Amino acid sequence: MERLKFIDESRGFAIILMVFGHIIAWNFPDWRQVVLLNNFQNSTTLIAGVWWQLIYSFHMALLFMISGYTLSASTLWKSIKKKTTRLLVPYLFTGFIMLLIKDYFGYWFLLSLWILSIIGILCNHVYPLINKREYVIIDIALIILFYLLFSYLLKRINIQPFGDIGKTANYLLPYLLGIFFRRHKKIFDTLSKGFTIWLILFAALFILKYSPYWGYSGSVYGFFHTLNRHSLLAIIGSMMVLSFFQKGIPQRISYYLSFIGKNSLEVYILHLLFAIQIPLIGAFWLSTNPITCITTQIVFAFFAGGIAISLSLVSAWVLKRSKFLSMILFGK
Repeated sequence: MERLKFIDESRGFAIILMVFGHIIAWNFPDWRQVVLLNNFQNSTTLIAGVWWQLIYSFHMALLFMISGYTLSASTLWKSIKKKTTRLLVPYLFTGFIMLLIKDYFGYWFLLSLWILSIIGILCNHVYPLINKREYVIIDIALIILFYLLFSYLLKRINIQPFGDIGKTANYLLPYLLGIFFRRHKKIFDTLSKGFTIWLILFAALFILKYSPYWGYSGSVYGFFHTLNRHSLLAIIGSMMVLSFFQKGIPQRISYYLSFIGKNSLEVYILHLLFAIQIPLIGAFWLSTNPITCITTQIVFAFFAGGIAISLSLVSAWVLKRSKFLSMILFGK
C-alpha cells in the first residue's frame, strides 16, 4: 500500500508523545502517586498528573487506529505470516530480554497489535463475503458485532507471565474504526476536515472526564464516564490528530515526523535504553507551582525525549545492518 504522508506524520507524533509520557512518569520518585489521579493530591501534583493523562488519553489509541487504517488487504495466510514476522517474533525475542532487565515480559504493544492484526485480517476477509457492496450501515453493524465478540473474548484470556491480553480489548474499537475508515475513505475524508470540532470535543470531554478531581460530579459526568470506558475520548483525540495533519504542516517538520513515523517500531523498542531518569528532577517538579511544573516538564521532555529518540534511531540503523538482528528485533 502506498505510504500516506499524513499517516506517517501522525504515527511519528504519537510515538513522540509515548516517549515524552514515559520520560515524564519515570522521573517522578513514585510515578503512581502522581499520574494516577486522586482527590488527595495538591494542585501541583494534580497538574503534573493531568499533563501525563493528557498524553495517555489518546496516543496509544491513535497508533492502533493508524495500524487498522494501514492494514494490508493481501491473502489471508500471507497477511498472517507477515504480521507474525513483523510483530510476534520481535515481541518474543525482546520479551525475554525485558524479563531479565525489567522483571516483566514486554513489550505489550507488540503483542496487542499482533492480536488485533489477526482479528483485523479476519474481518477484512469477512467484510466482502457479507457486504460485497460496502453498505455503510452493514459495516457499522459488523464493527459493533466484532467489538462485542472479541472484547468479550480478550478480557477472558490470561497468558501471564507472557503478556496482558486484557489490555488489548481497550484498543479494539479504535483499531476496527481504522479498518472502517480505510474501507470508507469518503466518510473518513469528510470527518477529518473538522479539526476545530474534534479539538473542542476533545477538550470538553477531557475536562469532563477529570472534573471529579476539581470537585464536580453528577449525572452528566456519569454518562460520559460510561462512554469513555469504550474509548470515546481516545477516538476523538485520534481523529483530532489525524485531521490536523491532513490539513498539512511545514515541509521540514513533516520530514522529521514522517521519518520517525516510518521507524516508530524501532523507537518504541529501543527508547527505554536511552530514557534519562533523574528522580531529583521529578521531586523538583512537585516542589514548584503548577505553571513552573508544566513548563519544566515540557522542556525536559523535549530535551530528554529528543536524545532518546535520536539514539534509538542511530542504534536501529546500526543493528539493522545485521539481517538476523533486524529480523528478531524489528521484524524486518
